[in-house]
Amino acid sequence: MLEGFWGENMRQIIAKHHIRLARPHECALLPAIEIAAGRLFLATKYTAIDGIEPLPLPFFAQQQRHEHLWVAADEEDIPVGFAIALIIDNRAHLHELSVRPEHGRQGLGTRLVQHVLDWAQQAGLPAVTLSTFRDVPWNAPFYRKLGFVELPETEYGAGLQEIRQAEASLGLPMQDRVLMVFRFDQAG
Repeated sequence: MLEGFWGENMRQIIAKHHIRLARPHECALLPAIEIAAGRLFLATKYTAIDGIEPLPLPFFAQQQRHEHLWVAADEEDIPVGFAIALIIDNRAHLHELSVRPEHGRQGLGTRLVQHVLDWAQQAGLPAVTLSTFRDVPWNAPFYRKLGFVELPETEYGAGLQEIRQAEASLGLPMQDRVLMVFRFDQAG
């Protein structure tokens, strides 16, 4: 009985949200989503994340023009989450994934990641990489459940090394960061 109740509620939640490419005018809405999602780090040892500036609007606009920016939109078609993908070292790179906390734990992050994976595979890219915290539940443990594994340092290309340097310059504790990869040829 309870299983049927939760299953129906989850179907209703999923039916309310959809994933699509971001529209130009929506870029201005996305930093607020990123800031709201960043506040979740206040409950971790990484409280400084909350103070990091969101991605700049020109970056959002550029990714939107390249069709590398997707949103999770609610039943009123308003973005409540987003994912940005880049192409780095001849692989897709999930640069940012953010969902408003009040819309969290509804599968939107998973759906956004799956959308990026589908896009990358259709583009003929061999893998998707990302950089995240090793021990934050909605970071590396979440991505592991989706099939990502730690990327050996020997496979860091110049682009991923630049990302690591940029993260270090923001003051992120690099010993707690991990690069992960989802390889299509090894996906189960």
